[in-house]
Amino acid sequence: MKKCISWVGVMAILALAVCSIWPRTAETDFSNMVLTGEVLCSENGTVTLNLGELTGNLTPESISGIRFPVVISSFVHAAPDTSTAETAVQAFISWKRDTVLDLNKAAVYSVSEDGEQLPGSVDDIAPQNLISVTVDDTNRPATVFILQNTEKICLDSESVQGSAANTITEDLSERGTEYTSTGDDENALRVVGAKATLRHSEVEKQSGSSSDSFRSGRYGLNAALLATDGAHLSLINGIVNASVDGSTGLFGYGAGTLINLNGGAITTTGDGGTGVQASGGAQIQVQDLTAITAGNSASVICTARDGRVDADGGMFTSGGYDSPAVYAMGDVTMSHAELTANNSQALVLEDSPEVILRNCTVSGNMQTEEATTETGQTIQLYSSRSDSSQDSAVLRMLGGSLASKSGNLFNATNTRCEILLNQVNIENSGSDVLLCATGNSGIYGTAGENGADVTLRAQKQQLNGRILVDDISSLHFILEQGSSFSGMIQKTAFEGSTAPNGEITVKIAKGSTWSLTGNSTVDILQNEGTIVWNGYTITLADGTVLSA
Repeated sequence: MKKCISWVGVMAILALAVCSIWPRTAETDFSNMVLTGEVLCSENGTVTLNLGELTGNLTPESISGIRFPVVISSFVHAAPDTSTAETAVQAFISWKRDTVLDLNKAAVYSVSEDGEQLPGSVDDIAPQNLISVTVDDTNRPATVFILQNTEKICLDSESVQGSAANTITEDLSERGTEYTSTGDDENALRVVGAKATLRHSEVEKQSGSSSDSFRSGRYGLNAALLATDGAHLSLINGIVNASVDGSTGLFGYGAGTLINLNGGAITTTGDGGTGVQASGGAQIQVQDLTAITAGNSASVICTARDGRVDADGGMFTSGGYDSPAVYAMGDVTMSHAELTANNSQALVLEDSPEVILRNCTVSGNMQTEEATTETGQTIQLYSSRSDSSQDSAVLRMLGGSLASKSGNLFNATNTRCEILLNQVNIENSGSDVLLCATGNSGIYGTAGENGADVTLRAQKQQLNGRILVDDISSLHFILEQGSSFSGMIQKTAFEGSTAPNGEITVKIAKGSTWSLTGNSTVDILQNEGTIVWNGYTITLADGTVLSA
């Protein structure tokens, strides 16, 4: 049975035309992605979607700057009047039309407004539904969730991305072209759904401000170069400059959007001017790039929760406060790269990214008096969500070096995270604290319930310093493959905690060593290696005091 959305006029004819082309397979590789789409047509388990993303709640103030299409979708038929709105709404941002997916082999569930998941079938999928589709590693839909809450505004990507001084919408290859912008909320160059190769081109955002920092940071509003709506962009030995506040150098948005950067340089000088950012499912591949940011709150590499960046070689340097070399909410993999934050944390992992650094040189120098966090650190792991129980950040550093010039080496709060260190040359000149796993005053999560659950795994690794864990946080510390730790572990009380439930577990594998530098507290100790006591003790959870 074929079910299609009932629109008026030309929109209805176009929708029916799309549905009549069966069978059809998607050309885009969506492997290991989670897609969100508005159903246009559904026939025999095959659906045609407008792909996009479902944002968080938008307030009337944030909606006020968005340009609404005359016909947005069947959810709304006119621009909403936000002048008297009292409650926030969700917005579905559509950026890729007419994507066809075969859902016949996927497990289907219906999600009620209160979040309950009920078993369903492909026959339950109807036009106007919003659905979430998990795609497996073979590019086949595996799981489908039908979202029942329809109190949403539906927009297209242009509504939130502003205008463009230059736009590429058809496949092309160019050399030596210059693109500039001086307008507000305007990209110097926008590539929309096309395959474009640009060699030795220059893109410059000379002037023109952003009216909305959220849309700049999420959708590429006012970026110098924006690739969106499934575009494939190759920029070879290009130069990208952005010299105004709130202007990212290069921004990729939307699942199916793929950017290849080979050589060249990206420079931003304004506050909030990220160097390279992937959002909305976009993927960016970088080789031998030089990227420099000078402003505050201007990370060099940034991934939103569903973006990805892979880099081989290159130099990535930030100069401003709160401007890490890498700010990851989505996955980042880098090899043989130099990452330097001259006045900020080197790395920030928010929520559930996986960051893998192979043979990279990493350096941070956070200036705590100018920072927005409670403590200084070189690597920060945290969740911004009030409930972080589903988050699981992963950091793997394999080879290379890590220099901490100010603050603790690692800080973790309101998160579950795993840190793997394998043969990393560590220099911690800013503090004697190796790791601080604690709650916070309520900046992230609820005070008293926002501790950290950290797994720290050392392989062929030398570690030095103090480890601090409060009583609402947990640590699983594993020394293996000949690793050594020279330091102490201290358990502290979180002020105001009413139900401390933290636990410290230390496992020393055969061939590994812990050399104590002070009395330590451990709930569970599994020792198959060597402990060098140096006159100090370890106190266990049951009160047992261990010594030489």
